[in-house]
Amino acid sequence: MEDDDYARMADEAYTHRHEVDQLEQVEVDVDQDVRSVVSVRFNRGELGPIDTAARAAGVPLSTYIRNAALRAATGAPTVDAAGVRKALDALQRELDEVRRLAGVAESAKKRRVTRKNSRTA
Repeated sequence: MEDDDYARMADEAYTHRHEVDQLEQVEVDVDQDVRSVVSVRFNRGELGPIDTAARAAGVPLSTYIRNAALRAATGAPTVDAAGVRKALDALQRELDEVRRLAGVAESAKKRRVTRKNSRTA
């Protein structure tokens, strides 16, 4: 079909839009989880800090805005993503230190065993 055909069909449908007696009923399946796209307008001054917060949280800007809107609407508690990330980083440093100390202790143990074996030989 050409663009002209679509235009002609659209015009015809519009012209006859009130003629409901000629319509035929059909069954359809409707998805109950229909998603909507919503446009939200921010000026550059407003969007900058939001974008920075989304990056700090490690999520796309649209996800960050969606989550913030849902939390505001439902009263769900907010999660301080930057705080969680900082705490995880601190835990990772502590774990690295434990691993380092365990490696030092293991090396010292091996040296003691080696010296002990060399004395008994």
